[in-house]
Amino acid sequence: MPHSTPACPQCGLENTYADSPNYICPDCSFEWPQQAATDAGDTPACGGTIRDRTGHPLAAGDAVLKHIALQVHSALRPGDLLGRMAGDEMAVVVRHLRHPEGAAAVARQLLAAVAVPWCSPDGFEVVAGASVGICMFPGHADSAQALLQGAHAAVY
Repeated sequence: MPHSTPACPQCGLENTYADSPNYICPDCSFEWPQQAATDAGDTPACGGTIRDRTGHPLAAGDAVLKHIALQVHSALRPGDLLGRMAGDEMAVVVRHLRHPEGAAAVARQLLAAVAVPWCSPDGFEVVAGASVGICMFPGHADSAQALLQGAHAAVY
């Protein structure tokens, strides 16, 4: 009977594979030590390496941004969109919201997703925070550009 590999702790994908001495997720490129998964019941220890699509380790800042993007993406519904605007700025387009209360609830979910800690390869924990600006169509803006500008202004 083949040895089963654990689900990816970053994105939950179950199609991970072992590449001694680590497990690797082909979906999000997260890599974590096999020994950590064994020691902690398939939960990675602080110290996994996040790699880009070519397999190169990301610098800590880039790895944190990728972790945040994965966390935010996992909190979205099918059809919602996430994009990186510049630097550490991201935009989320959430469809089919009719009331500001719904937008506020989504914002709370996204803030909770951002706050999930990332562990560096050196063993230190990074907990990020975020600011949210809400702009709704058609009540606040009537074009994509105006929505982005309104959300950006609402952050401040």
